[in-house]
Amino acid sequence: MSVGILDLGSYAFRIGISTSEAPVRQIQPSVVQNGKVCEAYTQGEVQSWESLEQIFNNILPTIGIDNKNNKVDSLVVADSILTPTQDRDRMCELLFEKFGLQKLFYLPQEMSTLIASGVETGVLVHHGHTTTSVLPIYKGRFLKHAGTRAPYGSNDVMRYLSLHLQKQKANKFNIRRQNDKRIATSIKQKYLQVATGNQARSKFLFKKKKISVQKRNFLLTSAARFTSEIPFNPNLAGVNWDGVHKLVYNSISKSCPVSASKLFLQNILLEGGGTLMKGFPERLSSELKYSLGNSEISPKITKVQKTVWNSTAKSAELIEQQNRWITKEDWLENHQQLIKEKCF
Repeated sequence: MSVGILDLGSYAFRIGISTSEAPVRQIQPSVVQNGKVCEAYTQGEVQSWESLEQIFNNILPTIGIDNKNNKVDSLVVADSILTPTQDRDRMCELLFEKFGLQKLFYLPQEMSTLIASGVETGVLVHHGHTTTSVLPIYKGRFLKHAGTRAPYGSNDVMRYLSLHLQKQKANKFNIRRQNDKRIATSIKQKYLQVATGNQARSKFLFKKKKISVQKRNFLLTSAARFTSEIPFNPNLAGVNWDGVHKLVYNSISKSCPVSASKLFLQNILLEGGGTLMKGFPERLSSELKYSLGNSEISPKITKVQKTVWNSTAKSAELIEQQNRWITKEDWLENHQQLIKEKCF
């Protein structure tokens, strides 16, 4: 039988087969209950098990998991490395008991990226839809005491950019309309840029620019452009957390003595849609250099080329070859202890 893949993201769930180049279906992790939108999964944790089961009922049969005549009996679930073990255990119960699955493996999205990249020691920076994670890895092992996850992501940039666009009443922008959300996404991708230094910041961020998207005119104000600063100053979005550069620096400091930090600093991997903004790697590098003071170490930052889907698909082949599965029978005996022993 084929190996199924279920990628659990805060922005979307993706499902497919490990041998396919791309997921066969994508769905937002939310349902409508009593006239309100209920988020089933966000920031790497299940918010509503009832809603999650509804989504699974909708999406799992796409690849033949339906508890009747399963065409797929094994599933790799790509979650977060910081997902609580109790959440994984309860999901085992749901998938084994209600959907008839026989074999399961939890592979954090971050670890699949590292496996596919061939990096054994370094730092993975994931700036996703709703969270920013910094994960130090030493010789293939996650240093949990030094990892961190902050409650801000690319969605905060989108949200504040949309609010600034909506203030311009002349263009009739409405954040609730799907097409206007697409316009905001287009503006973010095409016009937002992370300033890489004080001179660039004053030159770029404080200059207004007239733009046209889908035959509608907008004035990209300095305030709108300044939303690109949120990853490095989340207080702008009302989030009382350190910027991504400080998260990385603190994580490396907890991982090893300053004298041994070179290996981590020269293996920084960027992942997630939020890191695709122009200037993001350069700004992170300059901020880290400033934090290092007189150190001669120069950070080396690399953008991950493979998507989480491609990385997980490649890793699924290794899981199958090495037979690392959690089986239903073994899970019934050991539950959470088995998950801790077998999965990352």
